Amino acid sequence: MTPFNDLTEFIAVPRLDGLVLSPDGTRLITTVQQPDPAGAKYLRALWEIDPRGERPARRLTRSATGESAPAFRADGSLLFTSSRPDPDTTGEDESTLLWSLPPSGEAEVIARSPGGCSGPVAAGNVDVFAITTDRLPGADSAEEDQRRRSERKDRKIGAMLHEGFPIRYWDHELGPGYPRILIGVEMRDITPDAGASLVNAGYAVAPDGRTVVADWRVPLRHGQHQGTLVAIDVSTGHRRTIAAEDGASHGGPVISPDGRLVAAFRETEGDYETPWTLNVVIHAIDGTAPIRSVEIGDDLSPNELAWAPDSASLYLAGDRHGRGAVVAIDLAGGPQRRLAADASYSSMCPSPDGRLLAYGVSEGGPMAAFPARAGNVTR
Repeated sequence: MTPFNDLTEFIAVPRLDGLVLSPDGTRLITTVQQPDPAGAKYLRALWEIDPRGERPARRLTRSATGESAPAFRADGSLLFTSSRPDPDTTGEDESTLLWSLPPSGEAEVIARSPGGCSGPVAAGNVDVFAITTDRLPGADSAEEDQRRRSERKDRKIGAMLHEGFPIRYWDHELGPGYPRILIGVEMRDITPDAGASLVNAGYAVAPDGRTVVADWRVPLRHGQHQGTLVAIDVSTGHRRTIAAEDGASHGGPVISPDGRLVAAFRETEGDYETPWTLNVVIHAIDGTAPIRSVEIGDDLSPNELAWAPDSASLYLAGDRHGRGAVVAIDLAGGPQRRLAADASYSSMCPSPDGRLLAYGVSEGGPMAAFPARAGNVTR
């Protein structure tokens, strides 16, 4: 008998949700989901895993509300988001706070926003990080956003005014606030005119902390939109378009470790006569080099990208023949290398020592995979 024979036991099985590797490759963090004591909902907690598999995993966080979205800062501190109470304040704060857990010591709140904090993404070489928060239309600052939210709450206003698309995402309505990208502990807004352009956007911070590359939604006719890529100067907020193409959308940017290149997905919608297509393209972050298309092959549909530490290769994970696979593509040419094809992989974490850590799921349940080279996989 296994947990798969009983639904109650199956629901109670802890579930891993992604991997995050420290810049030096010595610490590996995962988020573990399991039911709360009442069995009413899942709670998330951060756990540390030894990348070499020599020490047992240990739990880092514990609260009644849970923690999520881990990301390492350049100094080794671990960022995460949680709505648990801040012990250093007496007021009630219902929003999600940004916390920082040093390598040794207690976690502390380092940033807050009326619209909550989500999705921390850190630069690799300097202590610069970006997060997103929801801001109400017309709110130019956190103080104005809080005033408007308090007014809506006091007057019991739940209505939302939609002046464009999108208005829904899957099972929930979008609004009344929309995402903005904020920088650092000072929570400096570098996208004050975003509107709905950053809904469900992916973004990355350059290793030197000077540039943020993000998805930017451009509205078209009849409620449709086009996905473009923009580079945003962290110091000035100046926005420059990297990729914008009629009939195609770009998204999911990943910046190379040397800070020169941006890999992203390019998708065409197709029509009754033209099939939908998905491929990977590489742009120069400064726009000085031509766009390069990555030859993937017909048997892999990628859904995740990661750069090798030397910026010379690109890792792709995705669906292959009803299962999953991870391949490595050398930008200088040469055959595609298949690193793993026995599970569905995600959360790829290239290590400075040349290994590739990933989270995979097979028929037997979750596993952590450590492909070092083709044909060599340990678990």
